[in-house]
Amino acid sequence: MSDSKNTDDITTSGIGASMSAIPKRYQGVSSRLTYGYKDTYMMDVNFGYTGSENFQTGSRFGFFPSLAVGWVISNYGWVKENLTWMKFFKIRASYGNVGNDKITNSRFPFLTLVNENASAGWRGADGGITETSIGADNLLWEKAVKQDFGVEGRFFNEKLSFVIDFFKDQRDGIFQRRANIPDYIGLMQLPFGNVGKMKSYGSDGNISYMHEFNKNSSFTVRANYTYSRNLIQNWEQADPKYDYQKYSGFPSGVHRGYIAMGLFRDEQDVKSSPIQDFGSTLLPGDIKYKDVNGDGIINTDDQVVLSNSTYPRLMYGFGGEFRYKDFTVGVLFKGTGNTDFFYAGQSVTQSGVTYTNGMGYIPFQQKETGNVLTIVADQTNRWTPASYSGDPSTENPDARFPRLTYGYNANNSQKSTFWQGNSKYLRLQEVTLNYNWKSARFKKIGLNSVDLQLVGNNLYVWDNVSLWDPEQAQLNGRAYPIPSRFTFQIYLNL
Repeated sequence: MSDSKNTDDITTSGIGASMSAIPKRYQGVSSRLTYGYKDTYMMDVNFGYTGSENFQTGSRFGFFPSLAVGWVISNYGWVKENLTWMKFFKIRASYGNVGNDKITNSRFPFLTLVNENASAGWRGADGGITETSIGADNLLWEKAVKQDFGVEGRFFNEKLSFVIDFFKDQRDGIFQRRANIPDYIGLMQLPFGNVGKMKSYGSDGNISYMHEFNKNSSFTVRANYTYSRNLIQNWEQADPKYDYQKYSGFPSGVHRGYIAMGLFRDEQDVKSSPIQDFGSTLLPGDIKYKDVNGDGIINTDDQVVLSNSTYPRLMYGFGGEFRYKDFTVGVLFKGTGNTDFFYAGQSVTQSGVTYTNGMGYIPFQQKETGNVLTIVADQTNRWTPASYSGDPSTENPDARFPRLTYGYNANNSQKSTFWQGNSKYLRLQEVTLNYNWKSARFKKIGLNSVDLQLVGNNLYVWDNVSLWDPEQAQLNGRAYPIPSRFTFQIYLNL
C-alpha cells in the first residue's frame, strides 16, 4: 500500500515581507508492506520519500525506510503441547530511519540574505550592504536511526503478563551554528551546518500479576518503569581551555557549577585561599570554592559538570487491587530515581517569570521581600559569627546556610555543590475504597448495583527535600503545593 501527497501551507495574516507570503511546500510518498505467516512470523516494511522546501535543489528529498519483525514462539505446536503455562510469548524488533526538516525557525536556511539598508558594511548610494544570514549550502535532513527490541508474554493462564522494551536513538546531522570558523574568514555571522551528533537509549516496561483465591477474593498487582539516558557525541564549540568544559561526551542539559569546599573558617582562611572573583567582599562564613584549574582565581573556568538535568532518568510506579466479596481496595505508588536540583544558583522560568539564585530559599536575599524558611530559626542550620553569638560553636563550617546577609550576595548565590539536593521520591498517589452494593430493590428501578467509592489522592510522600513537594523541588516553593484530595463517588450500574 502506498500513498503520495502534496501540501501547501500559508498563513496570510500579519505578513510583512514577501518571503512570508510564499506558501510552505511539502511533497512525499509513503508505502507499507505487511506479511504474516501462521500468526507466528510477522514482518512490516515501511518507507517514506519526503521533500521539504527547507533544503536547496538536489537535497530536498530524503528516503526513510524501516523494518519491524515479530516472532510468536508460543504458536509452535511443540510449545502448546509441552509448555502449557506459556499462553503467549512474542519477541519483536524494529529498525528504522526518520528525518527532521524543522531544523530552524527561519525559512529557506540555505539562502544567504542581504540587507541593503544597513548602517554599516559596504556603502551604497542609499546605505550599507551587509549579510544578515549566511546560507548553509550543504544543508541536509537531520536524521535519526531508531532501534527497538521488545518481548511480550502472558503466562500461567494469563495470570502473569508483561511487556519490556529496550530502545536506542542515534541522531546525526543535528543542525547547529558553526563555532570553529576563524574570524579572518570575514563572516558577519557564523553559518549553520549538520554537525551535531547525539544518542539516547533506555528501557521501559510494565508487568502485572492476578491471582484468584476463590469466588470471594482475589488480588492484582502491577508495576511499570521508564529509564532513559542520552549522550552528546559531537557538539561544535570553540576549543575550550579544559576538557571538562566540552559539551561533547556529556549528557544534554547537564548542570555546571562550582565545587564547594565548605565555608571559610576565619580571616586567615580567606587570605590564604584563591581569589573568588564574584564582586562580593569575602568574609568568614562565606562559601569557599575549589580552584579546579589551579590558577589561583575562582571564575567560570572552574565550573565543572555537577549533575544531569533536573528531569528524572528513572520513573516508576506500582500498585494493586485487593478484593474480598463486595469490597475492593486499590493502591497506587509512583516515584523517581536520583534527580539532582539546586536550592540556589539555578534559573527557573515559571508563568513567564524567571527566578534565579535561590529566591525563596536563601534568607533575606530580596531584603524585605520574600519568605524566610522556619529552618533558618534553628541556629545549627546557619553560620553565625562568635562575636555576635558569644559561642564559637556557631561558626559551623558545615552549616546548611552560609553567613546571613541582607540582600543579594553574589559569592554565596553561585550554582555549586553547596546548594545541590536530591529530589527523588516515593509517593502514595492514590488509595481507593470501593463497595459494590447489591439489593433486590435496585432491580425495580433498573439498576444492577451501586458502587460507593472513596478516593484519596496524594496522601503521603517519602523524600529528602521535606521543605516542599519534591516534584516542585527546582521551583524552591514558588509553586502552589500539590494538595491532598478526597473524593466520594457513586456509580450506578445498569
